[in-house]
Amino acid sequence: MSDAPGVTPPWWRHADPDRFGPVLALLIASLVVGAALPTRLAGLAAAVLGIVLWLAVARAADLGRPLRLAGAAALSVVSAVAAATTAADSWRARSVVDLVLAAAVAVIAAVIARSLMRERVVTLSTVAGVLSLYLLIGLFFAQAYMGVAGFDDGAFASARSLGRFDLLYFSFVTLTTVGFGDITPTIDLTRALAASEAVLGQLFLVTVVARVISLLGRPRPG
Repeated sequence: MSDAPGVTPPWWRHADPDRFGPVLALLIASLVVGAALPTRLAGLAAAVLGIVLWLAVARAADLGRPLRLAGAAALSVVSAVAAATTAADSWRARSVVDLVLAAAVAVIAAVIARSLMRERVVTLSTVAGVLSLYLLIGLFFAQAYMGVAGFDDGAFASARSLGRFDLLYFSFVTLTTVGFGDITPTIDLTRALAASEAVLGQLFLVTVVARVISLLGRPRPG
């Protein structure tokens, strides 16, 4: 049965789970991998997931084949360098790689945001894309914390020695403003990053996510 003229079809008529749904699933998988596997194995698995994630984002954003392959090649090189620095226990060099990965996460987020801004109707795929952006904010700050901590051992205070997953955990605790207090930023840079993440996370939830969900199944204004 066709919809009457002038009547907005229900949201499920616009469902498009094959665009940003896989991107969201890959991001969640990368977080689970970081928690479940030992550090070295988690790094390798995260590198593979990162490359697959880029290909999924490039497909969802309808990027050309040259850009898809260039991005995958760049991530492969960065991942190889990260593995080499970890194996050699060169933590200062790994910190530089972490900051480069933070920039890569920002690029992926920008590609998703650009694609979402071009969509005229808010669908389930749009919601998945927006939630992916929220997770990417947490990943961006996590990589930034890892990069800073590698250059300054006193960047964070905790009752026990901090590993890479601890800073990933700290990032998402900060993003959601839960604030358990078991890890504390102790220098101006990490304090500024944590405050920025907390504010950005809350603004994103109460403005972007809430607005997109309220428009589910309807044309986007403007």
